[in-house]
Amino acid sequence: MRWRMIFYLSLLLYVLVGSYQLVLPGMNYDEALDAVPAMQFVLGQPLDSAGTVQVAGREWPLMVMPYIGATSSYLYIAAFALKGVSLLTLRQANLFLGFLTLLLMWGFLRDFLDERVATLSTLLLSLDPTYLFWTRFGAYVSLPLVPLALLTLWFLYRWYSRGQARYLLLAAFFAGLGLATKILFLWLLAALGLAWLLLTPLLRPWQGWGTWLWPLERTPLRLWLASGAVLVLGTSMLLLYNLQGLNTLDLIVRNAGSTELYGVNNLDILGNLRIVFFDDFRTMMDGGWVAGVVGSPRTNPVTLLALLLALGTLGWLAWRGWSSYSPRRLALLALLLVAIIFQSAFTITSLGSTHLAILWPIPQALIAAALFTLADKITQRSYSALILGAVIALLLGAESWTTWDYHRTLARTGGDDYYSAAVSVLALDLEQSGTTEPIALDWGFRRNLQFLTQGKVNPEERFVYYENLLPPFSEYINWRVTQEPTLYLFHPPEHTAFGGHWELFEEAAYRHHLEPVLWKEYTQGNGEPIYLVYQLEPVPPLFEPPTMQHARTAQVGEEIALLGYDLDPSPHRPGERVSLTLYWKALQQPTRGYKVFVHLFDAQGTVVAQSDSIPMSWGHPTTDWLEGEIIPDRVRLGLSNDVPPGSYALFIGMYDEVTGERLPLIFDGQRQAGDTLRIGEILVTND
Repeated sequence: MRWRMIFYLSLLLYVLVGSYQLVLPGMNYDEALDAVPAMQFVLGQPLDSAGTVQVAGREWPLMVMPYIGATSSYLYIAAFALKGVSLLTLRQANLFLGFLTLLLMWGFLRDFLDERVATLSTLLLSLDPTYLFWTRFGAYVSLPLVPLALLTLWFLYRWYSRGQARYLLLAAFFAGLGLATKILFLWLLAALGLAWLLLTPLLRPWQGWGTWLWPLERTPLRLWLASGAVLVLGTSMLLLYNLQGLNTLDLIVRNAGSTELYGVNNLDILGNLRIVFFDDFRTMMDGGWVAGVVGSPRTNPVTLLALLLALGTLGWLAWRGWSSYSPRRLALLALLLVAIIFQSAFTITSLGSTHLAILWPIPQALIAAALFTLADKITQRSYSALILGAVIALLLGAESWTTWDYHRTLARTGGDDYYSAAVSVLALDLEQSGTTEPIALDWGFRRNLQFLTQGKVNPEERFVYYENLLPPFSEYINWRVTQEPTLYLFHPPEHTAFGGHWELFEEAAYRHHLEPVLWKEYTQGNGEPIYLVYQLEPVPPLFEPPTMQHARTAQVGEEIALLGYDLDPSPHRPGERVSLTLYWKALQQPTRGYKVFVHLFDAQGTVVAQSDSIPMSWGHPTTDWLEGEIIPDRVRLGLSNDVPPGSYALFIGMYDEVTGERLPLIFDGQRQAGDTLRIGEILVTND
């Protein structure tokens, strides 16, 4: 009875601590990913989802992304239909699923090991900071994976221990639904296959190859066929989606060698394994993932240390024959833990700790089993209870202190980086301004703004993940800045998810005589800017000389003069761009079109970099210049990745774009050799 009361207390603690400050942190892009189709379904809006299907005259979500199903979207549809669309309702639905997951954990572990382990595991997870905050905002559309994994394991165990057909059928269905929810559910299924291969000899020793045939002996072929059919039924969302184009398979094939998004070499298993264990798994166990979300430096190293000690202790106790629990069952849990971590080292390395959440409650169960086995082996019962209580108090105290610190920090910061509560203010301002389709030029805007405004603001998402896709983006943005005015959404450089877009946007605006003007800046709790919103304003012709770093007057032909230039004096590294601004003046309106050339020479006189273009990034031909107009001509000179360190001379000039003939260049009363003017030096270094 006492264990049951502790279990009830665990559930109560989870609800109380999990409900505190429930609308914090701010809504993350990925949290909204599967909530937006649910919101649109309830509000009768067109579904913005990777895959949909028409049923009974309505459009229903199938897949959120090519490898993520809409399982959680259906949970949110029910919640929104009952309580309305809001961030609070979304978080309450997540909390409810986290509560049900704790119930399933307790039920499975009580059946698989005993009530003591089940209760302590539930208590540990009810205060675990990673679990509390993971279930708060959906864990990157993976929230249903843990209950589905538990149901699969539980029903497989019941089929094994009781031999009843219905349990195998139920396990097959939930395994299929897990695959449809997220393709990485394969981790669990592959780990179970490995467990069958490695642990079967412990079940039936010395029986040769027939040892591994026990599943077929236990269950007739017709039941296996029925289970296969049920498995297919569970994966129906995934199958229906891929019948429309095999998008999931295509994604898997493209990412087999290295991940497109993160550029991780999946074949570097040992290197990736270090990342998975020392970064991903460690931050899952010590709460480091949450620390980054809320902006706290605190973590809890006790849990990971306890797990490592528990694994060693259980191995030693099993070797001595002193284990209070079946070594085969404990070996199964340990093998699942190791196999899933290992698999993640060559599939999705660098995606963070939340993708390992499918491991819950294995670490907690192993810790609890080790503690109770040690307590059982201590002959003095009073000492046993005292030591057990002290260790449990240490574990719970470390978790509680870390969780409380995160809540306290969260109240001050409102969430850090892409979890900043400032996104709600941004959503309200965009909605009130009437800007329904701003242009998001970085990740982290579209889905959360859609949800927070209930579809009233639908940003046009225009960014690319890879640098080699930037040229098509450049063509788009060069066209877009000339169209109907709108607002453009960015993160500041230190918070930018995918770089290169601001530079291309600014260059396109400059080319069309437009200037990005800050519409509004949004800061997070520590005062740092997190969201920047720009609008474009026309730049009038310039007739008064601006401030220049270097004044250097030169005559270029009969119609143009060089007034001076700006040049970044800092050393450059190979692969970087040299920023140069030349200030030209039209002495009279030019009658012909000229191009500007910029050449970078090494000590031997070899050109190592060059630029030839119409002024102002091809946006302001000399035939359009007005008499007396001053043209600030920005040039970006790209250095190759293999340029050697050293000092390089920079020369500029102009030539006729039709004939290629250079314009005479007069400086200090003398015509320059080659009609080109040396204006400075560039230092290239590897430091």
